[in-house]
Amino acid sequence: MTSPLSDRFDLHGMAPAGRPAFGIYLMLPSADVAALLATLAGEGLDFVVVDAQHRPFNPETISRIAHHASAAGLACLVRVPAGGYGFAESVLDYGAAGIVFPVVDSAEDAARCVASCRYPPLGGRSVGGVPGLGPPATDPLCIVQVERATAVDAAAEILAVEGVDAVMPGPADIAASMGMVADYGQIGAAVAASRDLVRTVERAAEEAGIAWFRYCHDPAAIAEAVDDGCRLVHCGNDADLLLGGARRLLEEALHAATTRGQGSR
Repeated sequence: MTSPLSDRFDLHGMAPAGRPAFGIYLMLPSADVAALLATLAGEGLDFVVVDAQHRPFNPETISRIAHHASAAGLACLVRVPAGGYGFAESVLDYGAAGIVFPVVDSAEDAARCVASCRYPPLGGRSVGGVPGLGPPATDPLCIVQVERATAVDAAAEILAVEGVDAVMPGPADIAASMGMVADYGQIGAAVAASRDLVRTVERAAEEAGIAWFRYCHDPAAIAEAVDDGCRLVHCGNDADLLLGGARRLLEEALHAATTRGQGSR
C-alpha cells in the first residue's frame, strides 16, 4: 500500500501535473497554523514537515496536524529527534504519512530507520493505532537526512538500503560538521559552504533512483532547485514566512508614513 505522498506524485521524479512537489516546514507548534496552511492545498502546497526534532511539538498537536493535512489532501511528514525510532512508531500511529530521520551516518543507521517504519517481518514496528484515524500506515515513507561531512562519503551505501524512499540533505549541519559556527542566522552562508557536499548527496540519490529534497529560503533558491531537477522542494518554514510577511508590511507602513510627511509628527 502506498502513502498519501506517493499517491500525489512519484517519488522517483513524477510530480503532480508534471511539476515538483512543494512543501513548508512547520516550526511553530500550533495545529491552527497547520490548518491555515492546509487551505493552500489547492494552490500549490503538497506537503508539510513537522519539525519535532528542534521544536516542542507534543503528541496531540502532531496528531491534529496530521488530521488537518490528511483532510486537505496534503502529506504530513514528521522529523523526529535523532535516534527517535520509538517516537517514529508513535507518530505513524497518529497518522503521519512518513518520517524524516535526522543524522543518518551509515547504512546501519538507515536500516534501523526503515525497520521502525515497517511491520514484521520487514521491520520491528509495533502494531497499534486507532482504525480510521489518519492515512493507512502500512507503507509510510522513510526519509533519511545526511547531515555530516563524514556521512556524505557513505551516502551511496546509506541510500542503497532497501526501504529508504528519499533523502533530505542537511546543509546547515553539514556546514557545522565542517567547523562553521552553528548559527541559524547565518543559514545562507552555511548553505553556500556546504553546497558541493549537498550536491554530492543529491547525485548519489539520483544514482540510487530515489528522490531528494532541497530546502530553499527564497524564490531564487526555489527556481534554482527546480532548474537542478529537484522534485521535492521545501519553500521555507512557517516562522520565517510569518516574520517575513510582517516585516515587509511594517517596512511599507513606515515608508508610507515617511513619504506622506507623517514621520515627524
